[in-house]
Amino acid sequence: MLSLLVFLGTSSFVFAEETKSPAPSPSATPVVKTIREKMASTEFEALRKKAMETLDTNLKKKVKDVRKSEAVHKIAENLNKLNAKMMAKFSRVIAKLEDVIKTLISRTDRRAAAGYDMTATRAAITSALTAIDVAKAAIEEQSQKIYTVNVTNEGNLKNDTSTVRRQLEADLKIVREKVEAAKKAVRNAATTFAKSTRTRKQAEKPTPTPTAGPSV
Repeated sequence: MLSLLVFLGTSSFVFAEETKSPAPSPSATPVVKTIREKMASTEFEALRKKAMETLDTNLKKKVKDVRKSEAVHKIAENLNKLNAKMMAKFSRVIAKLEDVIKTLISRTDRRAAAGYDMTATRAAITSALTAIDVAKAAIEEQSQKIYTVNVTNEGNLKNDTSTVRRQLEADLKIVREKVEAAKKAVRNAATTFAKSTRTRKQAEKPTPTPTAGPSV
């Protein structure tokens, strides 16, 4: 019996047959590695450094309180760290979804070769692959964003930092929704696979032969 446990309140995703579980995805799967490399690239680090230097320059010009300047600088650093952390998390989720789809494709092909009608399953898989690609593109784009504070004046620092915080939250929400859409699409593909298999098995069950009634 094929079973699928799909993100039940966590970011875990398990695809198993009977009691066997596949080996966990390696930490350096393509999407994870790509995001990590891009965020650690010399070009990206140079852009991030320049943005922080620009922020420090603006703080020196507009803020007299050194402690406030340091606090704003720290906030900007933490926002960028949070963004990096979330993109790494989302990319790991996508890597797991890709593993599930690869397994599902293989099993679908075997079922089709055995005579099952897997048309609906293949359509669902195609939709899932598209959703995964959309999520991956969103993660890659978001991973290249750099967050800094647009300093207006010393008396408005709270609003200035709140603005950039809200922007990060909004951006993360967009990516999260696309990752969730990918999860939903993969779940649908797995459910469709299970239904296709179940329908064929039920159809192959022998029809009971009617028992002749007692003679009158």
